[in-house]
Amino acid sequence: MFQLGISRVLYDIILYLGCWNAARIVHINFLNHVIHLPQEFFDTTPIGRILQRFSKDIDILDNYLSGLISDWVICLIEVIFSC
Repeated sequence: MFQLGISRVLYDIILYLGCWNAARIVHINFLNHVIHLPQEFFDTTPIGRILQRFSKDIDILDNYLSGLISDWVICLIEVIFSC
């Protein structure tokens, strides 16, 4: 029982660190692409729309990605044990 608890804690830590790293990489890539856009884009696009897009995408990565990966791993384990 003790090993199960430790493995679950390690699984959660690795999952959330991986999701945090993915969110960080995606944010850096978004920022680099926005910085290199032509000036006309900033003239025609309100700053609020740009910030909203950043916050929505990062929110999805932070809140939903870990759950999706966790569900996928559990499903994969169930399929392996079923076979």
